[in-house]
Amino acid sequence: MIYNLLLRLYNLIFSIIAIFSIFWLSGKNKEKFRQRLCLNKVLQDNSKYIWLHGASVGEVLSAQALVNGLLKKYPECKIIITSHTKTSQNLIAKNFDNRVLHQYLPWDCNYLVKKFLKRYNPVLVLWMEQDFFPIFLANINKKQIPLLLLNARMSNTSFRRWKKLKFIIGRILGYFNVIYPMSLNHKKKLDKLGAKNTKFLGNLKYTNIANREEIVNKFSSEKAVLNNYLQDSPVFVALSTHKTEEDMIARIHLKLKDSGINLKTIIIPRHVERIEDILKNFAKNGVQSTLFSEISNNPADILMVDSMGIAGIFCAVADITFMGKSLYLKGGHNLLEPLAVGSPVIFGKHMGNFKDIVFDTLNHKAGIRVIDENDLYNKLLGVFSNKEYLSQLKANTNFLAQDKQRILINFMSEVACYLKI
Repeated sequence: MIYNLLLRLYNLIFSIIAIFSIFWLSGKNKEKFRQRLCLNKVLQDNSKYIWLHGASVGEVLSAQALVNGLLKKYPECKIIITSHTKTSQNLIAKNFDNRVLHQYLPWDCNYLVKKFLKRYNPVLVLWMEQDFFPIFLANINKKQIPLLLLNARMSNTSFRRWKKLKFIIGRILGYFNVIYPMSLNHKKKLDKLGAKNTKFLGNLKYTNIANREEIVNKFSSEKAVLNNYLQDSPVFVALSTHKTEEDMIARIHLKLKDSGINLKTIIIPRHVERIEDILKNFAKNGVQSTLFSEISNNPADILMVDSMGIAGIFCAVADITFMGKSLYLKGGHNLLEPLAVGSPVIFGKHMGNFKDIVFDTLNHKAGIRVIDENDLYNKLLGVFSNKEYLSQLKANTNFLAQDKQRILINFMSEVACYLKI
């Protein structure tokens, strides 16, 4: 009774928001608010729709391989993807054909939810991660449309909050036919919150990372330039570095050279606009470096990447990749890109945003964790001094390719159980 009362209040709030959003229809985001109010054009076909909801670009990317698999297996279907961001809308237009449509998710109130469901009449709903909208979920459940929660996750903060409101989250989780957690750790949290139907198949994000062959083919011209520059030297890549980390990498590079390791170090700053300041600091400290765009003019042993969107090819030539924002800064960055192209990874203890991937990487012995700058130097010295050890680290990255195929097959099989067409 309390839950139903809260749901009515929630519906009233979003109904008011929807009414006031009418005044935004004349602004620069006119089309966005038209879609949020379900005022977009009437559909001209009778296609069967699979509906995928992902809050932002990350969720959309996570489902890319699954969407392509569904389009191939079910040619009679179209897929409608809802999100909240312009970036994900652009991504969908760029990466999919005209059988995949995008719409901004309407406001979560009964009138608009029922209008949206009548418009597309989906045969299956795939919900990504934990972007819960109870009016939508309740109406999908009421219409007995199969509803699957993919890559479900629950941060420690969210878990503590939801434990205090277990009667609410239990009802929300109960709307889903099946919940597929991102990891066994997330499964335990969801089970403790009252989920009765969890099933772990693997992390769906693993299915969407380009492999080495794809990256090398895509960046063949950059690969040729790199081969000429590297000349069979050992290669250390520092990926997604932040302020102060470049100086640390330069110091480690010089120490490794003094130790007899004749390596090349490639630094890929997280924010390319910082490069001018980085180079000034290097010059002040007597560190020789060159920009990738000027590699033929000044082939120094430290290479600074000043182009965006090509990090994968540098990881593909790396013997080992350091992950920025993990040693002294907190959060870390995603390990999947270097691992997918065969580069083992080395990182600090502050990888809080990617705990599950870190666990898998360490469990498969495809990465090394360090505690400080001196430890990073010592571990790298050990890696570059032992070719057999380095070779084994590289071989261990194969776990990702194996998981990628297995996880996609498992999810396709699960979807087939609920997609009765």
